Order: sequence, then structure tokens, then C-alpha cells
Amino acid sequence: MPTTVMIIDDDRVMTKILTSMIREMKEDIQLIVAHDCLDALNKLETMKTGRLFKKRQFPDIAVVDARLPVLDGFQCTERLSEMGAKNICIMTAHLDPDLVPRAISAGADTVFKKSLGLASIARAVVAMAEAIETEKEEALSSKK
Repeated sequence: MPTTVMIIDDDRVMTKILTSMIREMKEDIQLIVAHDCLDALNKLETMKTGRLFKKRQFPDIAVVDARLPVLDGFQCTERLSEMGAKNICIMTAHLDPDLVPRAISAGADTVFKKSLGLASIARAVVAMAEAIETEKEEALSSKK
């Protein structure tokens, strides 16, 4: 079962590059792109009702830019957490001292620094996806 990743960022060029890198590293991954929080919430609601995907579930991983229009990445992360999303990562080019505690408080599991490069973020997302797939496989085999 492929892992599903939602990337939420208003920088369309960066999003296109990041999704291409992730697909190069892991072909069997399902990527959903949203360009702001409202777009993401609408897509999640569609997923929840089963119109977007056959399985009624949230993405396995969400990568959220800290600085989004309308609702910022922290507000978006709070909303995603309230809806039941797991493995939420905030991505930022701006690291100030209160960013990490604020991200964790909002419901994020980790913070990616864009300054480390998109390839580094893509590798981290793929590693998370592979760990989630291993957990799913182990859970299925233990039920047998």
C-alpha cells in the first residue's frame, strides 16, 4: 500500500521541484499538493468523504510551509491535527528561536529547514514514508 504525502506550500516552483525529487527517490508514493491551507482542508474533506481516493483516510505525512497565505502553517497544522492527521512536518526558510516550540505546540512532529536544501527534505520525507510502510506491513502480518 503506497504512502500518501500532502505537501502544502504556496511556492509552486518549490513544490514542483520537491514533488519531482520525492518521486525520483520513491516511485510508489502518492503525492497531493495544496497551495494554501484552505485548499488542503478542502482536499482532505474530499478524501474523507471518499470522492478523491477509494480509501477513506488522511495522508500518512503532511509537509506544511510555515508561511502560507490566509491561514499560516501553524494554524494549518492545528487544523490538520484536529482533523486527525498524523506525521505533520513544518517546513521553513526562516528559523527564529520560538519556531520549533510553536510548531510542536501546533501539532507538528518535526521541522524541516529549507536552507538544508530540498533534496534533504525529500530524503527525510521518503525515509518517513518507508518507516510508515514497514509499520503497516508489520501490523498486517501480526494480524495473520
